[in-house]
Amino acid sequence: MVPMNLPRREQFKPENVFSVGLIPGPDEHKHNINSYLKPLFAELKILWHDWIDVNVDSTTKRVHAAF
Repeated sequence: MVPMNLPRREQFKPENVFSVGLIPGPDEHKHNINSYLKPLFAELKILWHDWIDVNVDSTTKRVHAAF
């Protein structure tokens, strides 16, 4: 995931990219990708309906998300 509210030149810098999960390779047991994405969407759903406080550089920021 990348934060879309950053300028495009900043979005894909390594420090701004969030790894949200690892999916097994082609030689691993077959699973539906939804089982890997379900926890991510559960967390995003919380941010969709509510604001949370996050500490950034010793200040508190309120964040909200859309997916």
